[in-house]
Amino acid sequence: IILFTEKDGYKLASKNYNCFSSENEDGGVYFAPYLSIDIRNSKLFVHYAHGRYGYWEYCFRYQDSDFMLIGYESFGSQGPTVLGKVSINFLTGVRYDDDNVNKYDDDAEEKFVRKVIKLKKEPLKKLSEIDDFDELEIERLNTDD
Repeated sequence: IILFTEKDGYKLASKNYNCFSSENEDGGVYFAPYLSIDIRNSKLFVHYAHGRYGYWEYCFRYQDSDFMLIGYESFGSQGPTVLGKVSINFLTGVRYDDDNVNKYDDDAEEKFVRKVIKLKKEPLKKLSEIDDFDELEIERLNTDD
């Protein structure tokens, strides 16, 4: 539940009782991701930290009486070695893939090659309509090329 403070109390901004599943709480034989919620520059961020393996994060902006998914970022690493980064801006329809071409060479410096991908135009996703963050497949989006 997201509430906005008003002069006489609170106003409901958005609600979604099912978007956060708990299947990753125990992690089993791996380190379960750590979920945090943050507000920066008037935007809502849902951040999953995965320790030395990186993170992924969803960026929402309040508009049209709901929080709309306007950005996504993932950062992959193996300990101190950065494997790559994906950054998607759903407002501009552009995805940036930064890949470390030396990710498997321990002796080489990190060197990134950027691939810019134009995405097919689709309506923005509403936070209130996300069934489960664990089921979102953001990085497998259709592209125009």
